[in-house]
Amino acid sequence: MKKFKSILHKDLVDITIANTLRSFGGALVEVFVPLLLLKHGLSLLGVSLFYVVYAVVKLVINYPSMRFTNRFGARPSLIIGRAAYIVYLLCLAAIVQTGRSELAWVMAVAMAFTNAFQWNAEHAFVSRAINMERKGKDIARIESITMMACSIAPAVAAGIAMVLGTSWPLYVAVACIVGSIFWLRKLDNTAGGHKQQQNIGYSLRHAPKRDLLANFAFNIHTAIGNLVYPIYMALVLSNIQSIGTVATIGSVGAAVFLMFIGNRNDSVGTAKVLREGSLATFGAHLLRLVPASTASVAVINIVWLLALRYQQNPWTSTYYAHTRKQGMSYILSMEIACDIAYVALFIAVFAILALCGYQLGFAIIFILAAVVSLLCICITPADEPKANPKAA
Repeated sequence: MKKFKSILHKDLVDITIANTLRSFGGALVEVFVPLLLLKHGLSLLGVSLFYVVYAVVKLVINYPSMRFTNRFGARPSLIIGRAAYIVYLLCLAAIVQTGRSELAWVMAVAMAFTNAFQWNAEHAFVSRAINMERKGKDIARIESITMMACSIAPAVAAGIAMVLGTSWPLYVAVACIVGSIFWLRKLDNTAGGHKQQQNIGYSLRHAPKRDLLANFAFNIHTAIGNLVYPIYMALVLSNIQSIGTVATIGSVGAAVFLMFIGNRNDSVGTAKVLREGSLATFGAHLLRLVPASTASVAVINIVWLLALRYQQNPWTSTYYAHTRKQGMSYILSMEIACDIAYVALFIAVFAILALCGYQLGFAIIFILAAVVSLLCICITPADEPKANPKAA
């Protein structure tokens, strides 16, 4: 544990361990969700509608979850998020075992509760706890530790599924998520303790318009990469072993690459690295237009994850810098923009696939992601702290 604390700022250790366990559990199954839904009763349009329901519910519950986090702290919100995630996984297990595809709609609601409580609480805590002089390194290290654990998860899940059956990765995932709750016990007493902010109104006015546009764009293009592309993979690869191999190779490369990005972020400036990362994601999305095979999808997934981390590290650094100054009201406005982006995107995905079919439809979606990813540079640059040797 002492060695672990030397890698990260001490206030970030518990949240990192908790999130690593949760993310590992999620990584055992998340990349396979579209495939499992397609194989157990949902059509392509049904899977698209699943994400529409998720986005609408998250839009509705985001403000109540933010008020709850503001009043009671990050810990209870993170526990609620994990409880909802367990419901999500158990519903998926029931679909796999019984074929009752109607449980997918319960899954969509549970997924919305999971992400609303998880992300609001995590943003609030990390923005309070992070050392701004080494923010790039710490964010990179948090993500690298998490990704190193998650990188083996798809392959582990594929192996478990082959030996024990397709439901067993879900049970292991639930055990990991339950175990992660132990590491949340001291969270609201860390980094000066939780402080309730007054007068959090439901409004977009707490963040600059350029930040809202940038966040809208960021969530559009990352949702296409992280949620829509797995649907495409499920259609073109169509088996758990191939998808697991592709996801594992990409995650390992991205985890190693992250440390370089974190150091570069702190040394040359967040704004410059964000511009470079946005250009990289633009190219990665366009690569998805290459005809799909197991080999091409594997290469594209590696490029995507590397490009995403290149952009996400400076993006997250900037987001937390603004949150630290402006408080939870800034998070709320940015999350409203995120929710609007999700609703707009998944309705658009449903309509495009219904009207254009799967091949042309996905091509249009990938081009949209590439163009929109460039708008992420619109976010207001954060003030760069002066270098402090002790922060390293």
